[in-house]
Amino acid sequence: MAAAEPWKYERIAAELRARIRSGEYPPGARLPSKSALKARHGVSDAPVVEALRVLRGEGLTEARQGSGVFVRDPLPDAPVSEYETLMGRVDALTDEVRRLRREFDALRRERGAT
Repeated sequence: MAAAEPWKYERIAAELRARIRSGEYPPGARLPSKSALKARHGVSDAPVVEALRVLRGEGLTEARQGSGVFVRDPLPDAPVSEYETLMGRVDALTDEVRRLRREFDALRRERGAT
């Protein structure tokens, strides 16, 4: 029986993780934009967003409003605990819900005004 192929977001996260750990993207470096990652991997928004959430949950990256995603400085020495990973993902999902709510509210106001 063949091994299951990893999800697209897992492949993207694995590649970025390897580049971060190798020093190709050193602490403080800006990761490629979402659109650049989408083009490189031939995927839609969702896998790229999820891959970035995973890396944030692992403590490897941080998002800076309006600036992009950056490698944390300093990088964690060892993998974070499962709890920390899950809490990082909860934080990232909370941010995504807030973003979607803002978009929804803006659309609702826009449609209500017409």
